[in-house]
Amino acid sequence: MTQWSPNAETLQQLLSVLQPATVQQTSRVNSVLDNLNALSQQNPDLPRYYAHILVHCTDVNPGTRQLAGSQLSKQFIQNLTWDQSDKQATFYSILPGLSDQNVLIRNSTSQAVTKFITSVGFENSFPFLDQLLSECASENELMSDGACESLKRIVEDNTECFHLIRLKENLVSFVSKIIGLIQRPNPSTCKKILVTLETIFECNQSLFDPSMNNLLNNVFACLAVSDVGLQALATRILTNVAQKRDMNHPLAPRVADLITHILYCMGHENEQLVMSGLNFWDLVLDNKELIFTATEQQLANIASVLVRRLVYGDEDLIPFREELENANVSSEPQLRPSQGWYEPDDDANMTLEDQIDGQDTPRKAAFRSLVKLSENYPEHLTTCLLPAINDLFQKTNPEQWEELESGILTLKILARHCTAFLHPHLPAILSLVLSFCQHSVFLVRTMSLSTLSSYSIWICGPLDERDLRVGYADQSELALPRANNSDIFEKTLSALHAALHDHSTRVQKEGCSSLTTIVAEARSRIIPYADQLLDVLLDLVPRYTSYSLRYLFETIPTLVEATHGLFNETTKLQKLMESVLGMMEKCENTDDTLLPWVLLAVQKLLDEINHDAISPYLTRIMAKSFAIIDDENTSIQQQVELNAQDQSVVTDALRSEREMDIRTSGCNTTEYAIQTLHSCIRTTPVSARPTLITSTNYLAFLFKELQGPSLSALGGIFDLVGQLAEGTPDALKVAVSEGTTLLSSCFPLLLQYAVPSHINTAYLQHKQGSFNVSSPHAGLEHRLSHSAIVALGHIIDVMGGEMNEQFEAVLGRVTQMLILAAPITPNATIVYNPKDQKDVEDGIQTAIVAGGVVSRVAWWNPTVVCQALEGLGVISHFLQCLSSLAINFLITLSEMAGLVKIVWCESFLPTLCATPVGLLETLGLFLAIPDASAENEGSYLSPDLRAEITNAVQMLKQRFGDGWTGIYSSLSSTAQQTLPPN
Repeated sequence: MTQWSPNAETLQQLLSVLQPATVQQTSRVNSVLDNLNALSQQNPDLPRYYAHILVHCTDVNPGTRQLAGSQLSKQFIQNLTWDQSDKQATFYSILPGLSDQNVLIRNSTSQAVTKFITSVGFENSFPFLDQLLSECASENELMSDGACESLKRIVEDNTECFHLIRLKENLVSFVSKIIGLIQRPNPSTCKKILVTLETIFECNQSLFDPSMNNLLNNVFACLAVSDVGLQALATRILTNVAQKRDMNHPLAPRVADLITHILYCMGHENEQLVMSGLNFWDLVLDNKELIFTATEQQLANIASVLVRRLVYGDEDLIPFREELENANVSSEPQLRPSQGWYEPDDDANMTLEDQIDGQDTPRKAAFRSLVKLSENYPEHLTTCLLPAINDLFQKTNPEQWEELESGILTLKILARHCTAFLHPHLPAILSLVLSFCQHSVFLVRTMSLSTLSSYSIWICGPLDERDLRVGYADQSELALPRANNSDIFEKTLSALHAALHDHSTRVQKEGCSSLTTIVAEARSRIIPYADQLLDVLLDLVPRYTSYSLRYLFETIPTLVEATHGLFNETTKLQKLMESVLGMMEKCENTDDTLLPWVLLAVQKLLDEINHDAISPYLTRIMAKSFAIIDDENTSIQQQVELNAQDQSVVTDALRSEREMDIRTSGCNTTEYAIQTLHSCIRTTPVSARPTLITSTNYLAFLFKELQGPSLSALGGIFDLVGQLAEGTPDALKVAVSEGTTLLSSCFPLLLQYAVPSHINTAYLQHKQGSFNVSSPHAGLEHRLSHSAIVALGHIIDVMGGEMNEQFEAVLGRVTQMLILAAPITPNATIVYNPKDQKDVEDGIQTAIVAGGVVSRVAWWNPTVVCQALEGLGVISHFLQCLSSLAINFLITLSEMAGLVKIVWCESFLPTLCATPVGLLETLGLFLAIPDASAENEGSYLSPDLRAEITNAVQMLKQRFGDGWTGIYSSLSSTAQQTLPPN
C-alpha cells in the first residue's frame, strides 16, 4: 500500500482553522467547529490530517494538536463512511503519539486509540489489541506507560464483553498477555496493568485460571518493590484471588507469605497500604472455603494489629473535634442547661456500624474485620484479645483515652459471638466498663454505654417466669449465658441514670439508647424500678434538647411495653400522657426534627396501653394529627396558587410540571400523623369506633382532606378510608356535606388515582407492543395507586352487593395495572430504565394487589371480570398476581373465592384453560395455605373454600385429560404437593 503523506496546502489550511480554537472564546470555538464540519464534507482524508497533526506536528501549539486529537476521536465514532482499511491505517499511525513528551498529547492519543477500539467493536479488536500490548512491552517508558493507559481505558469501557462465552478463548489469551506485562520497570506502568487486571477479575475471574500461577508469581514479586502504591494494588489483586470459591485454592501454598504480607500492610504508616491490608480480612473472611486456617499465633498477630487500628484517627475525630476541645471535663458532669425546649443538634455521633457506608478509614475497616473474625474464630479470638483488652483497660490516664476507647470497642465487638467464652471474665470486665461511664472524655463514656447495651442479655440476668409464661421470651433463651444475680443489673441502671443527666447531648443520646435496649431485654425484671425510671424520664422531657429527646421518646414506650400494663393505672398514666402529649402539642405542625419521633412514641403507647385507660386522650391525639395534615394541605395550596400566578413560567407544560413537584413535596411529619390516626382507630374496639368517629368529626376531616392538593397526604387519606371500610363500613354511608357521603366523594378519586399517570399513558400504547414506563414522580404515584387500590378492595369486600353498577368502572381502571405484572412473567413487554428499579418494584407490588381486587370483584360478579380480562388479554398476569399473593400468605378468602367462581364460568373456561400451568399453579398454591388457627396471622383457608377449590381442580383434571401429566410436571414443587399427580 502506498505510504500516505499530507498535502502541505491542505495541512496549513486545517491548521489555520484549528489554531484559533486555542483561544478560550466560545464564539470562536463554535466558528472553528463549523469550519471543521464543512472541511470534513469536502475532504474525506480529513481524519488522517488530524492524526498527522496530533502525532507529527511537534512545532505546533500543544492545544492545537490536542484539538486535532479530539476531532480524530469523534471521527472514529461518527464517520460511518470512513474506509475501514484507512481507519485501521490511521490507528497504527497514531500509536507513536503515546510516547510524546507532552502529557496532553499522550492523553489525547490514548483517547483516540480507545475510540478506535469502540468504533470497530471489542469483539473485532484483538489484532489491534495485540499491537497495543506490544507497545506496552516497549523499552521506551513513555510508550509503555501511554499504551498501558490506553489498555486500561479500553478494558474499563468494555467490561460487559468479558462475560461473552464466544470470546473466551481470545479473552484468556488476552489476559495471559497482560499478566506477562506486570513486572515493568516503571511503577506507574505496572500500576496501570494491575488496575486493568483488577477490572477484568471483577468481571470474570475464570479468565485467570490458566494463568493463575503466573499471575501470583508476578504479583508477589510486586510486593518486594518499594513503591507503596504498587504494593497496595498488588494486595488488592491478592484479595480478589483470595475470594475465589475453590476447594484447591491457588493461594493455599502461599498462606504463610500472604499473612506475613497482610500484617506488614496493616502495620504500615501509609494509609493506602493499611487500607489494602485491612480490607483483605473484611472481604476474604466471608469466604467459607477460605484458603487458609490461621494458626493461633497468626490469629493473635492479626487480632493485635486490628485492635491497634481501632484507635481513633484524625478523620474519625473530625465530627467531634470542636466538642472535644470545648468539653467540660468535670468529674461531676451536670445536665446541660436548657436554652429553650428546642435546640437543633447535629447528628454526627452515629454508631460505628452506622458509619460503615461513609468515607472509609482504618478504624472502620478494622472494626469490620474484627467482627468477621469474631464470627469465624470466636473462641480463639476471645483468648487472643482478653490480654489486649486488659492492657488497654489500664490506660486510665486522660491523655491515653483513645487507646482505652479502642479496648472498650474491642469488647463490644466480642459481644455478639463470644459472650459464652467471655462468661467467666465478664463480672470483672464489665465492672471496669461501668467505671469508664464516668470518664472525662465523652467519647469514652458513649462507647462504654454502647458496650454495656451489647451485653444486655448477660447483664439482665436470669429470665423471669412471667416473661416465659406470657410469651415475651421462649425456652431457647434459657441457654444463653447470663449473670447469676442482679448486682451488675442494678449497677448498670445507675450508670445509665447518670448518663441521662450527663452534660453531653451525645452521652444523653447513648444513655437513652442503651437504656432502651436494657429495658427491652429485662422485660418483667424492670418492673421494680419502673416507677422511678419513668419519673426520671418524664422529668427530663422539658430539659432535653430535641436531639436527645428523639431517643428519650424511644425509651418511654419501651418501658411501658416491658411492664405488662403497669401504667394502665390512672394516676401513672395521666403523668405519662400529659408529658408526652404536652410535647406533641408544643411542637410546630411542620417540625420534622422532633415531632415524628413523638408521634411514633404515641403510636407505640396506643398499642401498649389498655383502650379504656387511654381513650380520654384520643381526642387530643387526633386533633393534633388533623392539624398537621391540614397545615400541609394549606401550605401546598398556597404554593400551587403562587405557581399559577407566576409570570416567569413561560409554558403551560412547565407550569404543570412545577405544580406536580409542589403537590408531591409532602412533609415527613404528615406521614407520621396519618399513621397516628390509623393507630387511634385500629386500637379502638370496633364497638367503640362509631362514638370516636362522631366525637372527633373524623368523617368531616377525611372529607375535607380528600379535596386537598397534597398527593403524599392523599395516599394516607386513602389508607384511612380503607381502614374505615374494613372495620366500620357504615361510616362511609354517613352524609358529610349536603347529602354527600364519604364513599361518594372518595370513590371517583380512588378510581382516578388507582392508575399512575405514566402507567395510564403506557396502557394506551399496550396494543402497539413494548412501551416505556418512566416518571420523575413514579415512586409517589405507585404508593398513591397502591393505597387507592387497597381501599377499593376493602370497599368491594363489604359493599360489593351494592356496587354492581360501578364494577365496570373499577375494572376499567384496576385491570390497567395488571400490565405491570409483566416482569414476573416469562414474556415481559415493558421497557424499564435500570435506574428506576425501585419504582419498578413498587409498581409490581401494586399490580399484584390490583390482581387481588379484580378477584374480589369476581366474588360478587364473575361474568363482568371474565369480560374485562379477556378484552385486555392479561389473564396470565392476573394469575401471576394471585400466585404472588398466595405464596406470601397475603391473599384473602374473597380473592381465592373469586378465582374459583371464574373457573366455573363455562363460557370463559376455554380462554382460562389456554393458560393451564398458571391456572393450576395458582390453585395449587391456594391449597397450600393452612387452615385458620390462633397461631396463623396471615392467610388462611376455610374448610368450605378448600372443598370448592378441590372440586374445581378435579373438574380441570378431567378436562385436560391426557395433558394433565405434562402440565403437572411444569408446576412448582409447592403446587405439586397439593395437586393430584395423575
